[in-house]
Amino acid sequence: MLKFVACLHSYCIFLNDRAGTPSIETAGIIAFVAIAILAALGTMGDTIQNVFSSVTSDLQDQINGS
Repeated sequence: MLKFVACLHSYCIFLNDRAGTPSIETAGIIAFVAIAILAALGTMGDTIQNVFSSVTSDLQDQINGS
């Protein structure tokens, strides 16, 4: 009987042990944030390219005297 109680106690401790949970949740959050950043950078890259193209065009117009 004592062995059964000790085994049950160990099983309860195992079920209540959540030491690894924050690591898994943190990894999931980091992965989600990384995906969101990559998606935003793709859109932002096109926008930045348009801005530089516009500035280049305006500078060329100023240089050419238009």
